[in-house]
Amino acid sequence: MIDDRGTLRARLDKLAALVDLARLSRSEEDRARVERSIHLVSWAFQAVARARRLDGDKTRQCEAAEIEATCRRIVAEARAAGLRISDNDRW
Repeated sequence: MIDDRGTLRARLDKLAALVDLARLSRSEEDRARVERSIHLVSWAFQAVARARRLDGDKTRQCEAAEIEATCRRIVAEARAAGLRISDNDRW
């Protein structure tokens, strides 16, 4: 999956960029697509975090906590921007 910390950070940054893209979009159809993308990608990151948390390795557990916190922040920003992101927040 995502092994390199730099790759992980880059992908989280791309997720955050989707929120900015949605803010600029005037099309409801585009906003709906971005909402769905943010929802699915944050769900995937949640699965990565869960796997790393169960790994037992301290480094992986720290990465899991960082993933979870960053995804929560991104989802909160998306909601603040008026996006309807459903609750799959079983962190």
